[in-house]
Amino acid sequence: MGNALSSLINRGKLQVLGPPLPTLIRHNSKTTPDICICNKRAVHNYHIAVGEANVSDHLPIIFTLSSSPIQIPIKERLQSTKINWDIFKETLDTLPQNYNLNTSTEIDNATNTLLSKLSDALKASTPIIRYRPIPYIKTSPKSRMIQTIMNNIIHFCHQFNTNINLYKHYNALRLQLHHELNILHVKHWQTLLNELENKENKTPKQFWDNINAFRGKRKEIKITLKDNNNHLVTEALEITNIFTTKLASIHSGNDEPEDDFDDDHIEHINNLIHTLEPQLIPYSHSDPNRLNIMDISRPITLNDLSKAIQASKNTAPGPSGIRKMHLQNLTDSTKQKIIDIFNASLSMGYYPKPFKNSTILMIPKKHPAPTPSDYRPISLLEVTGKLFERILNNRLLTFLIINNLMNPNQFGFRPGRSAEMALALITETIAQHKSQNHQVSVVQRDISHAFDTIWHDGLKYKLSNLNLPSPFLRLLCSYLTDRTGRVTLHGTHGPSFPIRAGVPQGGVLAPTLFIQYTADIPNDHHYSHNISYADDETQVVFTNNKNLRHLTHNLQYATEQITQYERKWKLKTNIRKFKTIKIGNMKRLPYHILGHRQEHSFSGKTLGLNINTYGYKTHIKQKKGHSLTALSPLYRFNNCSQKFKKQLYTTLIRPILEYPIVPNHCLSKTLQHQIQITQNQAVKFITGQKYQQNGNTSRTLHKICNLETLNTRLHDRAAKLWHKIDKANIQIYEEHIKTFDYASHRPKKDFPFSLPQATSPCPRPIYIFKD
Repeated sequence: MGNALSSLINRGKLQVLGPPLPTLIRHNSKTTPDICICNKRAVHNYHIAVGEANVSDHLPIIFTLSSSPIQIPIKERLQSTKINWDIFKETLDTLPQNYNLNTSTEIDNATNTLLSKLSDALKASTPIIRYRPIPYIKTSPKSRMIQTIMNNIIHFCHQFNTNINLYKHYNALRLQLHHELNILHVKHWQTLLNELENKENKTPKQFWDNINAFRGKRKEIKITLKDNNNHLVTEALEITNIFTTKLASIHSGNDEPEDDFDDDHIEHINNLIHTLEPQLIPYSHSDPNRLNIMDISRPITLNDLSKAIQASKNTAPGPSGIRKMHLQNLTDSTKQKIIDIFNASLSMGYYPKPFKNSTILMIPKKHPAPTPSDYRPISLLEVTGKLFERILNNRLLTFLIINNLMNPNQFGFRPGRSAEMALALITETIAQHKSQNHQVSVVQRDISHAFDTIWHDGLKYKLSNLNLPSPFLRLLCSYLTDRTGRVTLHGTHGPSFPIRAGVPQGGVLAPTLFIQYTADIPNDHHYSHNISYADDETQVVFTNNKNLRHLTHNLQYATEQITQYERKWKLKTNIRKFKTIKIGNMKRLPYHILGHRQEHSFSGKTLGLNINTYGYKTHIKQKKGHSLTALSPLYRFNNCSQKFKKQLYTTLIRPILEYPIVPNHCLSKTLQHQIQITQNQAVKFITGQKYQQNGNTSRTLHKICNLETLNTRLHDRAAKLWHKIDKANIQIYEEHIKTFDYASHRPKKDFPFSLPQATSPCPRPIYIFKD
């Protein structure tokens, strides 16, 4: 886009209408060089879509312009906002009163009957929508009257000769109509904004979803892949077959020729599982007497189910189409039938097969995404089954925490822990060692296809060592077996394939099973600290010896520990994402990992924090750029209330600037100035004023907005974060950070201490007067 055109758009003289998707797709990029723009006088209804491929290297843009409301044909779907709940409940009342739930077949049949009846009730009570109306300007009596007069003049001119007076009168009416439609356009936009202010906009996704819904836009992901011959594939069926082949290979559980796993250990585990098999498979029949009220295999109650429904998220439904809102409106009798199925399954140690069939969506990790490896599989499971998972997961987590069976340095998918905590501990550990003039390196690694390749026998072995109640253990093992998946793309389904390895991404139990599978990963040794967040592993390796070879030796030992662990449990580090960052001076020696010569990197990202050799300057620079870019589209809401504009800033922009709290709060004033620049721009947007007006300064505009400066807000949040860490009984904090003698050591400028600053008095606010 040229500078002149960009300037006109930024000044509000022109507006970009679309398209919503890229129109030029090349081997290494997806761009939108073709755009639809209009001047600020445009008032008609429009719709933009990207057409099908043709002889041009650009995809065509289909632009619909109309003075009448536009309705876009869509694939038939149920209109969930207009459900007749009385009909929904009446249909469910026809469920059989009593189920036979003695065997696995009877449990599966009862589950299928329940899901089928829920689906029937949904279809019977919900109207079908076939068109999506684009929000439009509603004409007024005055505008309709003007149009009628203009049409009469046109009709007269068709029958008789025209004259200068009629022509002048027609032009005057046309200008009058344009003025009236402009007024209606402004009112219409203001009405949408008022509705938007009343909507819940707690996250950026919710905000932009609401904006697009009001504007009638729906972003569709068009997937294009390249096959083995590097040919572009656009047909949905071919694409699903490519994805199916890829996923079936990943979930097969078969080792690749290049995998260097510990075959002796794997064979040993397989033999143990074969011996333990009678203790891991379901019982032959259900028996309520196996449910012990004193442990996690206690019977599931109506209260348990209600809490699980309340805690559920509004996620995409499984094959039956049932969502959280439908479960919230179930009658007590239907809930009791669900509880009966759950309790029969728990007492038998059997997970119902209808809950094991997943519909898999492929979500691009980046753009462009030309290969199957560039997509992340998300499993859509039956929401009813996820209720069962949620109940089991809550009980399993409670058991693991009470019995201290979890990895103490794991911060992902654990209650009371977060990525912010992990980063605080990582950065503070680096700062402590640098203050002691230690040589330090940070190792960043993650597991390739972490959730998709979990070795089932290995997980069963680890679960069997937890001393879980027998029905619960059998149920978890049953959860892993006989699973199937099927890729779907725009209504096209691929063939079903067996899942013999991995846990479903999208399942409630899956994260807990994964972190428990890796709970025994090697942690700290004398010269390294390991911190995990789900499948991301960060190692802070150090030495107090000035000889660089000592650091290289420690690096080799620390990384090799993890590598040997992975070889035993059929895990693989993603070597493309593996990085080692030497903190401080540039002197460094290479070492080897997984048979590859590993050079030190200048920078890398850990949980969203960009760490480089000389500190966090690059991270702040990137955050400033991202936040200013995100602020630019908000200027279209200049006419909104100050309260709403402040909400936009605090929801969409400020979280970008503040993450992570540590080390952002303790950085130098120069770096804190950089992120404060964005907030200063934001307060001018919120108030609609500039510093030059009425003698305003950054300080006065902050007071008008009732916003505190970023450095004082970050200080308060850092103090709360460290207090939370102190109460969480975290091993690395208790053994290393809390006991460190801060008074005897001076921090390095680029790697400052956080804990002493967070517990000191609040600093003076930092304002900038030249933006």
